[in-house]
Amino acid sequence: MTSSLLFLALCLVACGSAHAQCSNTSPCPFKGGDDFITPEETSSVDGKLDMTLTVDVSDVTVEWLTLTRRTYNGGWPSPTLRVRAGDRVNVLLKNELGENQAEGEPNTFRHPNTTNLHVHGLHISPREPQDDVLIQRKLTSLYPIFTLDCCYPILQVNPGGEYQYHYELNELQPAGTYWYHAHHHGATYFQVASGLAGLLIVEDEENSMPDELAAISCPKHCDKEVPMLLGKMLFYGQDFFSFPAIQDQIGDIFLLDDIVTDENITLLDWLERHDATQYLTNGQYVPKISMQPGEIRRFRLVNVGPTDMLEIYLEEPKRGNA
Repeated sequence: MTSSLLFLALCLVACGSAHAQCSNTSPCPFKGGDDFITPEETSSVDGKLDMTLTVDVSDVTVEWLTLTRRTYNGGWPSPTLRVRAGDRVNVLLKNELGENQAEGEPNTFRHPNTTNLHVHGLHISPREPQDDVLIQRKLTSLYPIFTLDCCYPILQVNPGGEYQYHYELNELQPAGTYWYHAHHHGATYFQVASGLAGLLIVEDEENSMPDELAAISCPKHCDKEVPMLLGKMLFYGQDFFSFPAIQDQIGDIFLLDDIVTDENITLLDWLERHDATQYLTNGQYVPKISMQPGEIRRFRLVNVGPTDMLEIYLEEPKRGNA
């Protein structure tokens, strides 16, 4: 083996082992560049989609960092649902979380382990068993021509419980990229930031698309679609809406209290000092997608950050990389 090849081999081994040694007790800066992960998909068949979403606590990883979060079906990214206008979508939501750690006052962060389901953007009924996330019945107001939504128990799935949703999509439902997420009042921000969100795609009718779009779209060219769930799941800055701040207010017990061995501080302190306030893409930090010159892909982007707007821009490519 030549000296240059030996040096390269040693460098690869050293770099790989150094990265592998990073952990919750020995953190290092995030690097990005891992291969892009496409979420698992469930598609409707003959006008119907049946699936189960199980909410539970899971360990998820961002490079070397291990987090304990509330997730759908065991981890990030959540499954993508693919349907068509006019479909019937049946989702069994199972809550396998433990009891709530704290009750909390109304209009505060509370009930970290109580959940429900909202399909965001679909033109469907807000009544049971469809998209009822706020009320179960109406209270007539003093004015007979109006109704007042007020003061009744919300549809919620408590720890250990389950609920069968039946969504009837309108025949005129516009095709597009939508999303589903937890929407229990008092826990929505916390649970969405934890990872309880996923893509919901209403596919275009084949005869309604231009040929150029059909060539990069399902159902015949699903490999050309790039579903991206952009989420605020790694937000550990010193901010009122940082994830640890919400954990503290809602009474979550899964804290980053690992001790960083070299500095004798907690992992949370280390993340705050290093301004770990990055958006994740499908649960990944700056993943990599490889494309050939002239290749066209269809990117489906959803921003599930509870409070933030995203500006999308393209950087100038480096010489030789485009």
